[in-house]
This record gives sequence, C-alpha cells and structure tokens, in this order.
Amino acid sequence: MRLWTVLGGVTVSAVAGVVCGKVGPPWIACPAGATLALAAMHALRCMHVPGVAVALAAAAGGEGIRRQGFGFVVSPILLDWGLLLLIARTFDWLWPMTLKPVGDR
Repeated sequence: MRLWTVLGGVTVSAVAGVVCGKVGPPWIACPAGATLALAAMHALRCMHVPGVAVALAAAAGGEGIRRQGFGFVVSPILLDWGLLLLIARTFDWLWPMTLKPVGDR
C-alpha cells in the first residue's frame, strides 16, 4: 500500500466531509460528502475506500466537528493515520513478510 494512497485518500475525504458538514443537514451532507470524497480521490489517484468512512464521520459528526472545522482534518485524522502508518512501517521493517508465489504451496 502506497503512502499517498492512504494519507492522501484520508485527508481528501476528511476535507470533503468537513466542507459538506458545514453546508447542510446530515441527511444531505453524508451522501454529498461520500460522493465528493470518492470523486476527489479518483481525480487525485489516491483511492482509499475506508476514507469514505472518514468523510461520513466528518459530515455527520455534529456540532463538535463543525466547531472544530478544518482542525478536524489535522488533529484526529492526520495525526492518527500518520501514527498508524509509522507503526505499520516499523513492524514491516522489523519483521518483513515474504510472499511466496501461489504455485509453491
């Protein structure tokens, strides 16, 4: 999995969710945020489908996320996903997985 795919997809989705969450009520913001997130990820070639859940959480998050605004993208989203990727890369560096071809089982 490429770094751009994960961080780009989640960041774009969070921005889409925050923007749509500020625009309208949740019953409009949720599908609009998911659609905007998928379209933006496709255009930027960073398709990470779990990022759509981030867009839905940001759009339906309520008053707390609306008050936090684009700080929601930085504080919980980028910080958490960056830490998750750092831990994953560390484990991959310490214990690399070798995949055998299918015919060699």
